[in-house]
Amino acid sequence: MGVMTVERRAHAAAVPTGYDPAVDTVRIAGAKETRVSFGDTLDRVEAGERTIVMQRNTVAFVLVSLPLYERIQDEIGEPPRSQRDTVNVALFRGEAWTPTLSAIASGKHITVVRNSRPAAVAMPPARYSEYLVKIGEPALALD
Repeated sequence: MGVMTVERRAHAAAVPTGYDPAVDTVRIAGAKETRVSFGDTLDRVEAGERTIVMQRNTVAFVLVSLPLYERIQDEIGEPPRSQRDTVNVALFRGEAWTPTLSAIASGKHITVVRNSRPAAVAMPPARYSEYLVKIGEPALALD
């Protein structure tokens, strides 16, 4: 699957600290491409881009920066501890790829760690969609 980048004006209430309020970038990428270029994807996400990862024409997960994830938690609440986990970037794109996708599909939020520090959060698409609705943006089409 190719990559599609959508730029739009940011919703004023949705702009967490550290984001450029003029432009909010959403990138849509295939799972295979994301896995192969995961380091580059993390760089873009840490810079403020949201990445929607598709697998077989379905949204597998949404990768967001830590400031945005904190904003999401402020808006719709924190998930229970049992629904949160941490995965090292090397494991995420390697041997833990399939189990991590399964965990996200079951509702888990996965903090991706790079160089011993949290870099981004892979979250279930339904949770991200819930956040979009809360701030007045269109929900993701999940089916």
